[in-house]
Amino acid sequence: MLPLTLIFTRCDTGGREDGEENGTEETVDLGRVEELDLNEYGYPLVISVPQAGDIDSSYTIEELDWGALEIRVGLNFAVQISGGDGDMGMAKEDIAMDDVYEATYVVDEPDAILYAWALKGMDMEPEYRFFVIKMDDANAYEIRSIVDEGFSEGAATRMFNIAKAIKVQPAS
Repeated sequence: MLPLTLIFTRCDTGGREDGEENGTEETVDLGRVEELDLNEYGYPLVISVPQAGDIDSSYTIEELDWGALEIRVGLNFAVQISGGDGDMGMAKEDIAMDDVYEATYVVDEPDAILYAWALKGMDMEPEYRFFVIKMDDANAYEIRSIVDEGFSEGAATRMFNIAKAIKVQPAS
């Protein structure tokens, strides 16, 4: 499979500042982002991705054999989107069952977790990971940091906030 390089349009925040109300949800400053429509890949989702100028790299989307998408921008943005069960309890059980690493939850919400991932019993700087569930009427979409990548807390937090801000498009 070949990664695809895409060009996107800039997303205007409409002058909203971080923390201002937008309807019923509080908005979070995602930084300079561009919207990417994932319909052509079979996902009725719109995700914001960092502008290429922020990290001096191109955007790539790779379709994996099992149907997931991996979206990367530079070294500090790498998310995976897939269909799934949308079961946060099961995701947490999988994390807890690891014999070598342990998780410390930074954010623990019903549909989103951000956690530090560190070797058990070692005094080392952890990597940070996240897992977010988005639902439409009939489907669950699971968005996570790419498992084999390590991220700082800042990079993981930005990806986490971007994942939480993904918009599910209504069925047409």
